[in-house]
Amino acid sequence: MKTYLYIICALFMGVILAACSGAAETPTEEPTPTVEATPEEVIQETSLDSILDVTWQWKEVVETEPASQSVVPDPENYTLTLREDGSAEIKADCNQVGATYTQQGSALIITLGPSTMAACGEDSLDQQYLAFLDRVNSFGMLSGDLQLAGENFTMSFLDGGISEVELVDPADLQDTLWAWERHFIPETNLEERIEDPASYTLTFNTDETYNYQADCNLGSGSYTATETGQIEMSAGPMTLAECGPDSRYQDMLELIAEAREYRFEEDGEVLVLIRPDGGPMDYFRAVEPEPVVACPVVEPAYIRIDTQGLPYFWQANSVSGTPYDNSIPPGAVGLPQHIQVNFGVVNPQDRVPGDPIIYILPVDEYEQLWNQAGDDSVSLRIEQLQEMIAEQPEPFPTSGLPVLPFEEVTGVNDLAVQGEYLQFDWFEGMRFVGRFNQDPNPVINEGLYYIFQGFNEDNSCLISFFYPVRTDLLPDTAEDVSEDELESVDADSNAYLDEKVEALNNLIASDWDPDLNVLDAVIGSLAYVPPAQAGTSLTGVLWGWSELTETEPASQSIIPNPESYTLVFQPDGGLQVLADCNSGFGSYTIDGSNMTIELGVLTTAVCGPESLSTLFLDTLVRTGSYELTQEQLVLNQVDPAGMMRFNNLGPGFSVPGPGEGVPTATAIEPINVRSGPGAQYPSYGVVSIGTTGEVIGISEDDEWWVVKVSIEYAPDGRGWVKGEFVEVTNAENVPVIPTPPLGDVEFPPPGTDMPTATVLQPVNVRSGPSTDYPSYGIAPAGATGEVVGISEDGLWWVVVVPPDLSPDGQGWVSADFVEVTGGEDVPVIPAPPLP
Repeated sequence: MKTYLYIICALFMGVILAACSGAAETPTEEPTPTVEATPEEVIQETSLDSILDVTWQWKEVVETEPASQSVVPDPENYTLTLREDGSAEIKADCNQVGATYTQQGSALIITLGPSTMAACGEDSLDQQYLAFLDRVNSFGMLSGDLQLAGENFTMSFLDGGISEVELVDPADLQDTLWAWERHFIPETNLEERIEDPASYTLTFNTDETYNYQADCNLGSGSYTATETGQIEMSAGPMTLAECGPDSRYQDMLELIAEAREYRFEEDGEVLVLIRPDGGPMDYFRAVEPEPVVACPVVEPAYIRIDTQGLPYFWQANSVSGTPYDNSIPPGAVGLPQHIQVNFGVVNPQDRVPGDPIIYILPVDEYEQLWNQAGDDSVSLRIEQLQEMIAEQPEPFPTSGLPVLPFEEVTGVNDLAVQGEYLQFDWFEGMRFVGRFNQDPNPVINEGLYYIFQGFNEDNSCLISFFYPVRTDLLPDTAEDVSEDELESVDADSNAYLDEKVEALNNLIASDWDPDLNVLDAVIGSLAYVPPAQAGTSLTGVLWGWSELTETEPASQSIIPNPESYTLVFQPDGGLQVLADCNSGFGSYTIDGSNMTIELGVLTTAVCGPESLSTLFLDTLVRTGSYELTQEQLVLNQVDPAGMMRFNNLGPGFSVPGPGEGVPTATAIEPINVRSGPGAQYPSYGVVSIGTTGEVIGISEDDEWWVVKVSIEYAPDGRGWVKGEFVEVTNAENVPVIPTPPLGDVEFPPPGTDMPTATVLQPVNVRSGPSTDYPSYGIAPAGATGEVVGISEDGLWWVVVVPPDLSPDGQGWVSADFVEVTGGEDVPVIPAPPLP
């Protein structure tokens, strides 16, 4: 391999060697001049601290066997940086190499670690450079250059300047689906491609948990990641299916457990997980996730349900799978990882058999678990259920109905009454009141359940609901059964059951406790709220208190007026609070998914006997963690445990608390804070009743006040509020502030072959389809934007706008001022609520 090393002939023992020019020259007759020896420079010992965090650039190497001195033509391509923690960063031409080192006195040993394996070209010195570094055994300084010495060689390095630790952002791990692409072993230079990356994926969540798919198994855990590239992943619950002889799920579990470092390559598109001591490196590529399906099996935080006033609170939990087991009567059991909605208990392990429960089970994983055990019972039941729900036979069967999961089935279904087929937004199914028995027995309330069995639209998810019910028509327990009834069962159990079926079917829904219609509404309210979309944030939202769940004593309360109990989180850690007739400020801190809230100055008015002001404030300060979705915020309490649920009431906004003696404006009703004095100006958000801010000016027409706002919202620190909606004090001498210009809207370039709207004359781009909606700005004549929809009355087009103008990236323009091409098939988009 060519090295392009410049060979400089050295003087040894006073003998001058011939100049190296590729071929030896013929000596001349003239005598060789005498060269006086100069004192030899000596490598000086130096402290390790003096060479840390410097980018040392390899400039030359001197070898003694054979004697040579080689100059590196491009030192900046061969660098070494030593860090205080014993790690080293090496650039070897086009490759990056990790390393560690040990030092004692002037002794230094460098141990090479993981490396990229790019081919740098035939002129590269990367292999020679690494070979020398691997043999280094001491260090020192000479004329300001770092000297690394080994047996028979010395490497010289230029000072390339201070090297800051190259940091990574742990947030770049999050909200991305990483698919395992390849496995690389540096020691053997062996690389293996993963045949099916989509079956081996990792997702890191913002609450420092992670989820993974390892072939046929699913799991989760927690992780910690630092800006310096360290990572540790702790295992959590997982399914335990046997995936087959060719599966690599065990390999993936090992890499998760052993990963200690991470970095990004290819502009963040590739995640590399690195094991310690030069161990294997695993490459994950960012991929587009599959569309969210309605069967969430690992995200209980996104489950929503309305208990319709039943005497239970509810808690959604992700429950790890249990293996197939047919060793315990009455029959086999086994579940994949799934969601349980538990009633009256927080922890699924605290549930008592017979307590109400909802299962959300992934169908494919459920069938696979049982089929691999050689038992097709689950597949047969699912087939029967799907066929019955699709065909909806009448009359509704009165016994023998297929029910899953088997964990709730204690015998044969010998009684089914009040059967109906139900259709909901994202799933459908059938409900009935029934029981399970192994022998003929009297029909009593004990053991009688409301049962729902259903599937989502693509049959990927099984939804099962069990709730104990009773009716006055039946005795409660076996001890309450009369002798005559026992004799009827013994005489002809079939005739006895037929008689009971007829009597129970003649009841109406309200004859049952709970009312069957209420239970229909409970299961019908089951919803999956997708994770927050890009750009959704805790800040900038008006959160209204909608629900309180407590565990001591167990209760769940719906808040009748969420708009009277609100929070607005400020980007700087401030918190604006409205507690009925009281308002004020506080602060919050976040560490991963943990949150603490401290209250500051608040008013102390007495709000009335029905007010929840005191309860609201007392519960807020017990916050220990939070969960965030696009539409809801959940604050989880500690000591005692509980949960506050908040709805997204729209754009929220907060203003800094005013200082003493300054002019102030206090909102007397919820009010928009705008970028200028008029409804045509965009709103920064809404402040709640009682919010007080500092007044810094007034509009030219005296109808709008200018208040101080955070530059996080407004670059000029100004917001405008309508005078009729605020109460102002001490503002007689504030200056008049000129009306700011209404900015132009610049549309993003339309996609290829997409419908477009071209502006014929300057037009307002609004947040909804009428002049009652605020304007984001003016689109100039000639501007062209991509059309994504049309209003219900056909008078407004919906166009794509920059996300910093509109959270959903959409703006509305009047059809009178634009010319649209290709808009025949765009969808009708309903008008959003007025701000």
